[in-house]
Amino acid sequence: MPYDRILSVSESDGDYKYLSDAVGVAAEGETTLIMVASSAVGGKVIVDNRDVVIAGAESGQPFEWATSFVDPPLTIQGGARVYVSNVRIFRSGTSGQEARPAVLAESSSRVYFDKSVIVGLNGVGIFADQSAVVRLWSTSVLGQEAGLETSESAKIEGAFLSVGATEGPARKCTDDKRVNLHNSIIFSDGGESDGCDSDNSSGVWDMNEGLPSSPAWFADFYAGDLHVGEVNMTHHQPDAFFDRLIDGPLCDMDGDVIPETDAYPGADQPQ
Repeated sequence: MPYDRILSVSESDGDYKYLSDAVGVAAEGETTLIMVASSAVGGKVIVDNRDVVIAGAESGQPFEWATSFVDPPLTIQGGARVYVSNVRIFRSGTSGQEARPAVLAESSSRVYFDKSVIVGLNGVGIFADQSAVVRLWSTSVLGQEAGLETSESAKIEGAFLSVGATEGPARKCTDDKRVNLHNSIIFSDGGESDGCDSDNSSGVWDMNEGLPSSPAWFADFYAGDLHVGEVNMTHHQPDAFFDRLIDGPLCDMDGDVIPETDAYPGADQPQ
């Protein structure tokens, strides 16, 4: 996408050492591309009323963004527009710590994720509140209480996603069911149904409704690695295969091409 300014973040030779510092200098009224090779532990990042693109610098090797702080690693608020690609956001949490999301989108913000991984092991993966809109492509999301959650009039949409929860349902939604997925996988280790499918969803495979209904499908479910596991795929097939969407992603979470026909649901195409 077009941008007005580019910044680099690296512990050794970038414009900034901390991602939070690079976001802080992004100017309102222009789009800032931030390429992240690495970042010293800088805690939370808040994007407020700015247009920012955050991308891992190495294709196919997501920038690791991990924290156990109380606040979400990434908060988007106000009228911000944020695009995130090739990034792994991981919030582990500690015993007794308040449950918070790994990503919080609120106000009238707009957030777009592509080829990324979001893990929130003490709360939810992504929480959209107020009138925020979150759109995801070829991304995996794991939470404790839920992978994806909306509140008020917020909305989450996505295609070719893998969404899981270690305790609660894969999705939590308001009564108007504003979590709409396409050609995606959902799974709850606690076996909870989420009831979030609406007429605006299509091709959602609820793995709790039929075999295989086990974290063994994934490479390492509890660590947030929702790649298809290294298993004999002859005996480990999805309910259905799908055509690539006309307006959907062309590549999976690793950058592998999504076949035009007979594509696997979820964020990963087994190679």
